[in-house]
Amino acid sequence: ETGKLISERKNVWSGTGATDPEGPHLYKKDDWYYLLISEGGTEFGHMLTVARSREIFGPYESFEGNPILTNRSLKNPIQAVGHGDLVEDDLGNWQMVFLAFRCIGYPRQHNLGRETFVTSVDWNEEEWPIISEKNSFELYETEEAMLCDTEQYEFIEEFNKSQLHPYWYFLRRKVKENYQLKDGQLYLRGTMGNLNDSQDVSFLGIPITEYSFYSETTISLKQPSRIEQ
Repeated sequence: ETGKLISERKNVWSGTGATDPEGPHLYKKDDWYYLLISEGGTEFGHMLTVARSREIFGPYESFEGNPILTNRSLKNPIQAVGHGDLVEDDLGNWQMVFLAFRCIGYPRQHNLGRETFVTSVDWNEEEWPIISEKNSFELYETEEAMLCDTEQYEFIEEFNKSQLHPYWYFLRRKVKENYQLKDGQLYLRGTMGNLNDSQDVSFLGIPITEYSFYSETTISLKQPSRIEQ
């Protein structure tokens, strides 16, 4: 209710020693508190590590099998694996959703941003979460996935509705008066902010889902005084 801390801060675990320990997720399963974090930075050294304790404030024991998930130093096209979250589904099966990016070319590059992946999780006899025997993630191409990749994806927006399509993304806070739909056109009112500061900007975009794509739009520039309110 007040937004104030109700107890003193306490450092319970600093990770396994890799750089930039961040993004902690805490779970209570059976008699254990599991602490899942990301380490190694958000690029090619990214990884997921876990520790556990009987008490929420520790001490926390680091898993000997850490990292439980990483693709660092591998040729796998999926890289920067990290920022995972454990989920138990309705059937009692455990899954992990996490972030990673798909690489292209050599040296490895990526232009699709970080995407969301999912993989199954098992618990070993010592009750530690296990992703795979190699603690890495591979992208398996199923017939359904291959069919999806070969279908042409088209997104056409004619701005003839009362609201924008849900596919559109905004940057930072959406200022409604800066986005006006009228007569099959979208009016964007510019701001003093830019992509490098924290101010609100008039930005509209959709996620890129393929390495190669084609897009076009029609733009008409007008002075603000000529745009009807």
